[in-house]
Amino acid sequence: MLADLDAHATLLRRWVAVTVAVILLVGLPWGLAAVGVLPGNLEAFFSVVNGGVGMLTGPGILAAIALACRGIQERIDAGSYRPSVPVRAVTALGRRSMSGYIMQSFLFLVLTQPFTLGWGIGSGVLTQMGIAFLVWLITLVLAYVGDLAGWPGPFEWLHRRLAYGRGGL
Repeated sequence: MLADLDAHATLLRRWVAVTVAVILLVGLPWGLAAVGVLPGNLEAFFSVVNGGVGMLTGPGILAAIALACRGIQERIDAGSYRPSVPVRAVTALGRRSMSGYIMQSFLFLVLTQPFTLGWGIGSGVLTQMGIAFLVWLITLVLAYVGDLAGWPGPFEWLHRRLAYGRGGL
């Protein structure tokens, strides 16, 4: 479906509509009940409803991204799109997602835990978001440098090596 958006655009739009409906009819009231804008006893109800229909938002989110990126994908297919540095950096991290995930986990362990540096302990959400952004930015830059050098992510390389042996790389 995602390889031929033109042929499946109507179905993808329907998935987006389902997602918007679930967000507005379940997620929004659930959040409003959780913060006290709506009666608190509704929170449990919307939590249960979300457990039943919340998974319907996944395909719709993916469909919305695909439809939003349609023009870029058409230019890529036509060979007339040269990605900017930020796009290349995010793409590089996506190609090295396993290594990025493990690096982020390690950095969070080193930076935020009480038995290591303990950054952000007892601080507000802004500081914690800043630390999270810093960790993400570090992995983004490392992935981009690896992309420029033509290196695979180390854990992607190891995974392929273990799965396929020397000849499968």
